[in-house]
Amino acid sequence: MLWCVGSFSWFTDDPINYHIIANRVGKQFKSFAQHLEELFFPPRCIGCARITKVEQYDWRFLCRACFASIPLQSGAICSVCGRRFLFGKKGGFGIHSACKKECFYVLAAAAPYRFPLVREIISRYKYNGVKELALPLSELLRAHLVGVGIPDLSIYSIAPVPLYEKRLRMRGFNQSLFLAEAVATALRLKVIGGNLVRIRNNKPQITMRDWDMRRKNVIECFRTRDASEIAGRNMIIVDDVSTSGATMSEAAKALKRAGARRIIGLVVARG
Repeated sequence: MLWCVGSFSWFTDDPINYHIIANRVGKQFKSFAQHLEELFFPPRCIGCARITKVEQYDWRFLCRACFASIPLQSGAICSVCGRRFLFGKKGGFGIHSACKKECFYVLAAAAPYRFPLVREIISRYKYNGVKELALPLSELLRAHLVGVGIPDLSIYSIAPVPLYEKRLRMRGFNQSLFLAEAVATALRLKVIGGNLVRIRNNKPQITMRDWDMRRKNVIECFRTRDASEIAGRNMIIVDDVSTSGATMSEAAKALKRAGARRIIGLVVARG
């Protein structure tokens, strides 16, 4: 009885103990709810609909077989003419001479957007908030980045394309940040988050079909908070999709103004 009184006194004397107990109980209920959900509604692959085996080798909503069916693109893309090229030796970009002066960043797109499963994964991840899909998407990015043969990849830092604050609150998460952090962890690269910011709440690019309208929509919508953190660095900008290239181009310009050296725009797919 004395033990019970003493325990109750410990629980009530310090208000923070309420939070500790509530947090522990909440976690237990959450874990129990997840077990029930997986028992009655086990996770299924969005590609083939079979039950995934997360404890073995699958991701929660994508099996390894469907993941392996996604074709990886080869080479990088010139942001001026759109042609593909191979990275040169000693860290050189290998861009053809006609575009060297104007090409301030190159695009590395991991998979073709026309591939149905790629579109489905991106849509579920970005618009339905299925955050678990960040892992297979980031693995696509990592595999492509390594596969294009960038010399001295370890000297690059990673920055996600930011969302405007209002849109971030509406969506609940920045899909590019999740991807950037996962790729950085896999490749042991530094993430520079919060420096590149979006200063205008421009309309979503997906609502615009005209490429010139897309370009005008994002003109000068990015800036950096601390140029000294960017100056002299080689940067990788991460986003989910590049269609017209306007958003990635403006983000790269902001980093260039801050003094970035080489810039690679890394996306899951190019539309």
